[in-house]
Amino acid sequence: MRGQKRLLWVTAVFGVFLFHCSSTTDSATDTAATTTETATLTTNLETVSDDIAPDSLNYTQNSASVSVAKVGGAGPCVNADDLFDCQPILLQLYIDLGKNLLDTVITIISDVGTNLGDLADGASGTVTEGTTTITYQKTSATDFSIIVAINGVNAGYVNVNGTTYTVKFDLANLPDEESGGNAMQFQAIVSYTDENTWDADFLVAGMECEPSDVQAPERIAIKVEKANGLWAGKAMLYSPRWRAGDSATCDTTVTDDTTINFYTDFVGNNTAAKASVYMMDRSISSLDNIATYGMDSFSTNYGAGFGDTTAYANPFCNPAGTLDALWDDDCTALDATVGAANFSDASNWILPSDYYLETITIPDSL
Repeated sequence: MRGQKRLLWVTAVFGVFLFHCSSTTDSATDTAATTTETATLTTNLETVSDDIAPDSLNYTQNSASVSVAKVGGAGPCVNADDLFDCQPILLQLYIDLGKNLLDTVITIISDVGTNLGDLADGASGTVTEGTTTITYQKTSATDFSIIVAINGVNAGYVNVNGTTYTVKFDLANLPDEESGGNAMQFQAIVSYTDENTWDADFLVAGMECEPSDVQAPERIAIKVEKANGLWAGKAMLYSPRWRAGDSATCDTTVTDDTTINFYTDFVGNNTAAKASVYMMDRSISSLDNIATYGMDSFSTNYGAGFGDTTAYANPFCNPAGTLDALWDDDCTALDATVGAANFSDASNWILPSDYYLETITIPDSL
């Protein structure tokens, strides 16, 4: 898929926020913080990270890693015959990106928890170092929150409430010399019940157009949950200029006709995973008839310029250990449980007409 190399570098800019978050909170304690409670706190998140994908959706388990290694050249689909053959690679990369984002969240929460560790329960206040101000509130070792402000503008938010973890930040609110002029926003919300029941929700928005990759996604949402022995979720990518043609530049005006949303539904276990892929422009304001936007209908819905897609009926089955996309196959022959499984709740979709406008808001106060 054109533009997918962005999936592999997007987490690099998170270090800018992490620097502010970890270095300034040291001033909140002025003593060496203990780490025992923080280690206990992050164990839940590490459990999710270690288990975020079953074998059937883990690209390190098969030859998809070869494609990933070549992304700097021709992209992750270099070893695939076409966009349709590439779908298992892309799906596994979406989930791997979610793992990378979660690992960043773990580092942030660990640093914040450690730096608040020596404060008494019930402590709250504000500390300032240079242009960075952090407002904090600690109810207990498993219930705390902070807001990071740069030059008086809120840029980051961390909240731990028992077993629910929220991290948000907005690079647009950092000085240009630190953000590189990047206006990207990030949000992660993870809820943990136990090692077999959890959900993780990630959103990256506001990624700017790159001249070398004009058709790249501008925002990526990834939702993964585990329950009853199955992993399920949704991946949503919005690309403003994907249909604008090979001559498009970052100055090409974005309209409904230039955009595409790639929405992927998936459910699986260690044996196999099934997935449905939908392609639609940003004007779609109802997903009641989402089935009419399957890949098999793309040439009908948007013209034959991208080839005849009628052979690619949802869902496709991806057996573990392979990169096969077996279209019009629900995996029943491989695993009856996966074949009978429902995709995650339809309420987890974000309407395309809302998605491209969605922003992440940093709270004004704790």
